[in-house]
Amino acid sequence: MNNTSSGNPDSSDAFGFEIDFLPVGETEGDAICMRWGYHLDDPSRRRQFVMVVDGGYQGDGQAIVRHLKKWYGMKHDVKINVMANTHPDQDHISGLEEIFNEPGVKVEKLIMQRPWNISQPSTLFEDNNLKDEYIQRIIKEKLSSAVQLEKTAKRICKSEIIDAIQGGPLICELGVSCWALSPSTKDYRELFPYFSFTPGEAKDIGDVRVKPKKGPWYLNRLQDDGATSASNESSLVLCLVLPIQGRNVVLLTGDAGQTALGNAVSYAGRQGIDLPSRIRLFQVPHHGSAQNLGPTILDKLFGPGLDNIHCRSSRISAVASVSAESDSMHPSQQVVNELACHGICLAVTKGHTYNFQIGDLRVRPVLEWSPVEPVGPFDNLDETTDERTK
Repeated sequence: MNNTSSGNPDSSDAFGFEIDFLPVGETEGDAICMRWGYHLDDPSRRRQFVMVVDGGYQGDGQAIVRHLKKWYGMKHDVKINVMANTHPDQDHISGLEEIFNEPGVKVEKLIMQRPWNISQPSTLFEDNNLKDEYIQRIIKEKLSSAVQLEKTAKRICKSEIIDAIQGGPLICELGVSCWALSPSTKDYRELFPYFSFTPGEAKDIGDVRVKPKKGPWYLNRLQDDGATSASNESSLVLCLVLPIQGRNVVLLTGDAGQTALGNAVSYAGRQGIDLPSRIRLFQVPHHGSAQNLGPTILDKLFGPGLDNIHCRSSRISAVASVSAESDSMHPSQQVVNELACHGICLAVTKGHTYNFQIGDLRVRPVLEWSPVEPVGPFDNLDETTDERTK
């Protein structure tokens, strides 16, 4: 992008956006850092907004702070304008509290789910013997990490707490608007009784589906029969609308399933955000699980696919957070191939940081940075084990 700005210090010519998907622990999880603003590579004129989405496991919070200091120009004090937790699974939330405990860190706002604040939760269960106070106490015990995160944010940084519920824009800063596309309040209340941490009979066991047998990819196309757990379906889906190149969109999905993603597409459309024409970067949900995607939702997100796994597109990038020790389950080879049918190459972290940049930003030095290469597609599938949602 042209760096001349006709004398306007906040011209779109000087705007930059970058996002990093960090490697998480020894298993799979999500830890995402991003920043946007103007003159990001010029310390004397830099105006930037910093956001962290999910924090992986314990120990990953410290890695996030080191990353912000090294790459986002924060040599001493670290200012995070917004922190978001998509849902309270341990691989998404455990590292976030560590960030607050790091010296010199300031977090202005925290977006998170607080199911212990649901009004009249007993009315959502068939068991008439359950009382509101009992349900709220059990949830706080089961979600102690989330409860502690809220307390720590208020105590250390006096952070503003924002509920992770559909609406927006939650953020409108330096040209970027950030929307919560899912879940709605209605959807969250309907999912609530099926969470594993609730005391009712319904349990968040998800679903199990046998992977396809070995063989040619065209005999093993991804189907719409995957079903993920209620807690995954409640994941916060974030849409960041950028002020450049046709107002491109970055879509972050946590562990959302097909129902949540379908609701997100519909809500975005009602807000005038046409995702199929505007998605520039897509976080593949739940580490590339075949349970969370199907051809129908992919068509809604990106438009109709083709019967060709070798097509390529430079417009859309996709990434999945996958552990360095991941087997063939994540990402699913079916998901990789179905994305390829939509012209999309999938990159995976696998122990490396995935960096995406758009706008006015200096490319990171080769000696300090290892680009992440895409995986697949696969002419023949070798997936033979069962895939579980948890």
